[in-house]
Amino acid sequence: MTLDTIEYITSKLKEKWSPEQITGRLKSNIGKTIKVSHETIYKFIWADKKQGYDLYKFLRRKAKKYTFRFTEKQARRGYIRDRVGI
Repeated sequence: MTLDTIEYITSKLKEKWSPEQITGRLKSNIGKTIKVSHETIYKFIWADKKQGYDLYKFLRRKAKKYTFRFTEKQARRGYIRDRVGI
């Protein structure tokens, strides 16, 4: 990413834009010469956080990570605890 692209991304993040919106706007307005995926923007945000900066605070979810509802070890339905097989 160039310095202009990084400045554009940080300014839009501070305006509470999502990385998906930024990617779409980069494709439509600036042109097809700059191709940055939303995943690249997320990687940039997390690298910024590791350096001690606060771009992650401008995300809409406030940097909350997704938690899985179930693990593979748990049955999703019809699970009986302490059951004894016949």
